[in-house]
Amino acid sequence: MSDSKISNFIKGSAILVLANMMIKAINFFLLPLYTKYLTPTELGISDSITNVTAILMPILMLGLDSAFSAFYFDERTEEHKSKVFNTSLITLIVAGITPFIIAIFSKDISLWLFNTEKHQILVAVSLITISFNLWYTPYALHARMENRMLLFAAVNVSASLLMIASNIVFVSVMQLGAFALILSSALVQLFQLLAYLVFLPKLFRYKEYDKALLHRMLKYSIPLIPTAIAAWFLNLSDRYFLLHYFSAAEVGIYGIGARFSSLLSVLSNAVFTAYTTFAFDKKDDEDAKYQYKRVLSFYYMILMITCIIVTMWGKEIIELMSNSAYGAAYLLLPGLLFGQVMYGVSVIVGYGLSFTKRTNYILAANVIGALLNIVLNILLIPNFGPEAAAYTTYIGYFVMAILLYVFGQKFYPCDYGIVKLIISNVGVIGLVSFMNHYEMGLGLRALLTIATLALMSIFYRAAIKDIFVIFRRIKRKIRG
Repeated sequence: MSDSKISNFIKGSAILVLANMMIKAINFFLLPLYTKYLTPTELGISDSITNVTAILMPILMLGLDSAFSAFYFDERTEEHKSKVFNTSLITLIVAGITPFIIAIFSKDISLWLFNTEKHQILVAVSLITISFNLWYTPYALHARMENRMLLFAAVNVSASLLMIASNIVFVSVMQLGAFALILSSALVQLFQLLAYLVFLPKLFRYKEYDKALLHRMLKYSIPLIPTAIAAWFLNLSDRYFLLHYFSAAEVGIYGIGARFSSLLSVLSNAVFTAYTTFAFDKKDDEDAKYQYKRVLSFYYMILMITCIIVTMWGKEIIELMSNSAYGAAYLLLPGLLFGQVMYGVSVIVGYGLSFTKRTNYILAANVIGALLNIVLNILLIPNFGPEAAAYTTYIGYFVMAILLYVFGQKFYPCDYGIVKLIISNVGVIGLVSFMNHYEMGLGLRALLTIATLALMSIFYRAAIKDIFVIFRRIKRKIRG
């Protein structure tokens, strides 16, 4: 990986991975604290509210986060970039008023979810949090597109530190119960908005609002709204089915399993953040497709190594990180973690459709994956509970990844090595699922873990080599 664009991609990813990994690791290891003071029911109430209100985010975002990236480099002038930023910002400022209006009906939403009005304040705060998120998004996108990763990482790290501190105070000191995590999230989103306003105060220029540009951006992005809604159904709707068929306690246990997948989302979000700029900037280069394949192989291998270790030793890890009330969460780890892997694969193999602005195919893949997930949830969750929800999520992401790959090959052919990826992914999750349902001695499990990692290393020899090369580059950049 020798050219400057690859180097910038590595640098951006390295900064974000290292900054976020440290903070997220601290937050992850605070799970024993959270599970000590929050019952599964309290955690389930908190997760149910945040997940249900989260559907507003893709609707009000109007797909402008994707349009921002797609249009930002269309013209290499500061005037055009400013128009993209300010047109997006002003539109989202207006859209961000909506959650405040909906918050008026928070009592009714609480009744709908829990058959009680007592959680209406939690609903209202969760809704207002969405507004803060909408308002700082253009600033965060600007920092990413301008490769100002140090600023982006500084805001993220500061926000993560604030979340850790506020979680500790609200959960264990003030013991706010279900309200603790929702209030902490609102505080963190507001902090990020204020931080960007302080560090990027001169970006906002209302005269740079361009109605014609907005029309073009919305023409591109509006088809993405159903895509984002479908993604919500695929990723979060299973919590509502668990709440409907069982109780908030099952949602809470499921939430602990989902929090373990945050180990993968740390890397995924860092790579996606840096990859967006890299991919769009490099798409016309001669070696672009070769480099895209290398990035996917590197990314996939890192995630699979993490998945193999965490899922094969999930029971012990869950016992160590939480109390006995959450013990069943280890059965959810394979579906949730390997689902996160396939989601990541779907994002990268789907970039060809974004390059060629074929967003209708992205919509089709997401809708099919979401509908399949919903049907499987209805059929399986009543009988098999949270474990079924985890595996239906995996199946939905798996199907979506295959569809995006097939569609992408029609308009932007790229050899991603998808057959090898499918074989390795299905083989490993099948083995882990078998191990979770049959008692095995520690020695045999250790042997299977080592053997699986060895086979993956043989399958992805080039990726292993790239991992060492990139780590050496990261080490040099940190020292330099």
